[in-house]
Amino acid sequence: DVFFCAAGASPVPSSDPSTALPNGVVVEPGNDVDFLVNASFDCPVDVTLSGFAPGVDPQDIFFVNPDGSTLRFSESIVQEMTGNGCVMPGDTVNDRRKKLQNLVQYQTNVQEVIIELEGLDFMLAPGPYIVTMGVSPTGTDGKKYYRWVTTVTVPEPPAP
Repeated sequence: DVFFCAAGASPVPSSDPSTALPNGVVVEPGNDVDFLVNASFDCPVDVTLSGFAPGVDPQDIFFVNPDGSTLRFSESIVQEMTGNGCVMPGDTVNDRRKKLQNLVQYQTNVQEVIIELEGLDFMLAPGPYIVTMGVSPTGTDGKKYYRWVTTVTVPEPPAP
């Protein structure tokens, strides 16, 4: 199931995935950007956090690693393919994506996700951003999942 939700000032956890708003994004005057996640689940889940920033790179998706750093989807393909030696003649992009479905996970086997990143304005160029949090019950190999997609726009900085 995929849910599209507007960026709220704060996350709204719910036992019903269709009414949950786990991603909170705040853009304050002066372009101070805060990103918040608050989600609880009734079973252990694996979590993937990703972002799409067309103003930064319109051809790639950024995944958040467990240490908070980011990895581009294109880089993860190269790392996985060269690390496992599994580039085969005839591999299609879809074949490669299937091999990567569990490559970039932010957290595994957790029942709660809480993230508070404040003052991101120095990191984010003005423009639209799409943030996705995906969860899959641990042990289901991504065959069952929920994704919450939130869009936010970082405005141009105010004139001095």
